[in-house]
Amino acid sequence: MVETTTPPVATAGQDKPEWIDAKRATRLFGLSKTTLLLFAREGKIKTWTNRRRGAIRGRRLYHYDSLVEFFEKGAEGGAN
Repeated sequence: MVETTTPPVATAGQDKPEWIDAKRATRLFGLSKTTLLLFAREGKIKTWTNRRRGAIRGRRLYHYDSLVEFFEKGAEGGAN
């Protein structure tokens, strides 16, 4: 049996998660999965992928605070 660790994700009763999946990020921020991946590749938001060693597929999580900071910079007229 292989054990994997995952970063803390919000459960019911918590206000703000540390990491969110793409489905929740699209619902909260109105971005598509493609746009999330584009911003991650450009280094605009932080991501973390949980996968087994040598695996091609895994589950990508997005750092909630980095998404908020990204939008705050845009709202302040900062460079994106």
